[in-house]
Amino acid sequence: MNQFFAILLLVCATTIEAAGQLCFKKKSTRSADGDLGSRLWLAGGICCMAVEAVVWTIVLQNLNVSIAYPMGSLSFVMVLLMSRIFLKERVQRDRWIGLALILCGTVLLGLNSAGSNS
Repeated sequence: MNQFFAILLLVCATTIEAAGQLCFKKKSTRSADGDLGSRLWLAGGICCMAVEAVVWTIVLQNLNVSIAYPMGSLSFVMVLLMSRIFLKERVQRDRWIGLALILCGTVLLGLNSAGSNS
């Protein structure tokens, strides 16, 4: 597997992780803990995290951990974007700035990874 595909899988892993976090958030905001909807959100979150762990393991088999782990900070980006889109949460300017900085660092890591043949 080439590094580009591994980085693509890393983006998938962080997106799946963000989806799991949103499921946990939805579960936590349900009024009745025992209702079916609440249990489904919890199950969805657990399933997302299990799938993310498998994908992350594949990523670690194909990327140096010194590249993969910092790029895992994309999960913060994904959670912010998905919570804005799906949960209609308000995002302040300083968080958008932080998101931009994380993206800049991730791009630099990706370029460094693509440039090296390790």
